[in-house]
Amino acid sequence: MKIAKMFLSSIILTQLISTQANASVDIEIDPATYAFKGDSLHVKYTPDNAPQWRWGLGTYSMEMPDLLIDLNEKNKNQNWDVEIKRAYGLFAEYYFDPSQQGWFVGGQISQQKFQIEKPSINSIEFTNSLFMMNLGYKWKINNSAFYLLPWAGVGYTKTIDNKNERVASGFDVNPVAAFMTVHLGYEF
Repeated sequence: MKIAKMFLSSIILTQLISTQANASVDIEIDPATYAFKGDSLHVKYTPDNAPQWRWGLGTYSMEMPDLLIDLNEKNKNQNWDVEIKRAYGLFAEYYFDPSQQGWFVGGQISQQKFQIEKPSINSIEFTNSLFMMNLGYKWKINNSAFYLLPWAGVGYTKTIDNKNERVASGFDVNPVAAFMTVHLGYEF
């Protein structure tokens, strides 16, 4: 039900924004978040007077796979269950081609609410801020309105809420964050 409401709200928003002459609105999801028992929804807007730029808002959640948790040596093999309960972000992308196909560079500012636990530690929640730069490629599927958008990014993250509880639990957060994924989108 939550996903249906988010999706319906985004469609209404895209229809309102796309009434401008050459403006466009896209909706994207990250299928990986759904594979990891979460969700995602991104709404991105291109103003009619700046065709190489896309601005966006997004939200996502997911259970972190052990592979990502174990990238930090201090957390490796500690049986942590880590979940991004909810994250919200602002996104900007600059495309080298005004048709918004091909390569782009971008960035995001996000706030992520985490929940961590393991057998010897009760559930703890903390909040991180994330500043990330990324590089990606937008590929339209058979010249349709659907597209794939693989991207990879590197950024900086910092705990801004409940840091003392997180540190006392023994869970470590590396300040350098790296991530890669593929979004699936639709252009209106």
